[in-house]
Amino acid sequence: MIGIIGGTLFSEAPIFAGAKIECHEGKHGKAFFMRSEKAIFINRHGFGKDTPPHMINHAANMEAFRDLGVSYVIGACSVGSMKPEIPLGSIVIPDDYINLWGITSIFNREIRHVAPRLSEKLTGILADESLKRGKKPICSGVYFQSSGPRFETKAEIRMMSQFSDIVGMTMGQEADAAAEAGIEYAAICSADNYANGIKGSDVTESEVRRMAGENAASIRDIIFGAMERI
Repeated sequence: MIGIIGGTLFSEAPIFAGAKIECHEGKHGKAFFMRSEKAIFINRHGFGKDTPPHMINHAANMEAFRDLGVSYVIGACSVGSMKPEIPLGSIVIPDDYINLWGITSIFNREIRHVAPRLSEKLTGILADESLKRGKKPICSGVYFQSSGPRFETKAEIRMMSQFSDIVGMTMGQEADAAAEAGIEYAAICSADNYANGIKGSDVTESEVRRMAGENAASIRDIIFGAMERI
């Protein structure tokens, strides 16, 4: 079984036609999901679009995936580009990430030291499926996890960009929780804005949402194509 975590467009896909929203309740809280024969889908911001980044229960989401028999999870992420050479509309498949705060401990009653990593198997499949659809992905790069929900200051972006390439508010914590749950995780990211101060731009929520909407269908198709190969 494959896990997908992303936005509303996935729940509207034909494979989830007629699927009901279900609830998994574990020791880390409730996670709401939809299922098909091949996939479990969690809307990270809630099916009511009412969960901001800093309130997402990553532990509950990954606990639900694990308990429902998911071995692989693909995250669809909207990110800000911190490098002019990563233009808007780019598809980025990161190979590493930085998450220095808000680190999840899903198995908090056990002493577990995990080495979080992004799945090479999944990133390779996502890259192949992107190319099949005429999308040349950037198949490397470091994702910087910020805390959200506010955007980063220009000074913060100058600091972050010395060590990373794209910035977002969710992927690092998802990857950490997946590692502790024993699930292979990878993300496919859409560069929907330039981070604050890059190319002299002031980032706005409306522009981010507009670009994310333009790229969402391509990201969804790539993930569904990858799902058939896992």
